Amino acid sequence: MSTNAERDLGMVLLGLDSIDALTLDPGRGRIRKLPVSAWSVAEHCHHSAIVSGVIATLVRGLLRGRGEDGPPAGSMARDILTSGRIPRGVGVAPEAMRPDEHPESRTIQAAVRKSRGKWEALLHSTEEIDACEFKLPHHFLGLFTAAEWVRFAATHTDHHLRIVDDIEDA
Repeated sequence: MSTNAERDLGMVLLGLDSIDALTLDPGRGRIRKLPVSAWSVAEHCHHSAIVSGVIATLVRGLLRGRGEDGPPAGSMARDILTSGRIPRGVGVAPEAMRPDEHPESRTIQAAVRKSRGKWEALLHSTEEIDACEFKLPHHFLGLFTAAEWVRFAATHTDHHLRIVDDIEDA
């Protein structure tokens, strides 16, 4: 699978902008449609911002030589990274990545700012990201390289923004 950290990092930043824009209407964040998701719009936004920041920290660690050598991620991970789509209902967020219950807009905005700062610090490292061979594990999908983590961050945020769209359309 080929990766392109510059493109994917740009997609991460666009996703964070979309999350930030969703926080401008606090009433919108309270929308919850159980047939679509147990989480509200705000909870999806908060989760996405938290996960994005954690992934940026992982990428920075990989560029500093932290990580391991190992087999490529399995077929499900390759499918997700290639298609840019995460199947719904397959994964469960680890406890540390779960959103606050009923997060306030300012909480989400702070998480977005923190995450954005971490990603912006990586903007001049896209060639290093693409070349980095070290890997760190995803809790469910296996070992990812730095470039695969960036791709996953963009895909993960898009996944939750699509769920938000479906919640609002239901």
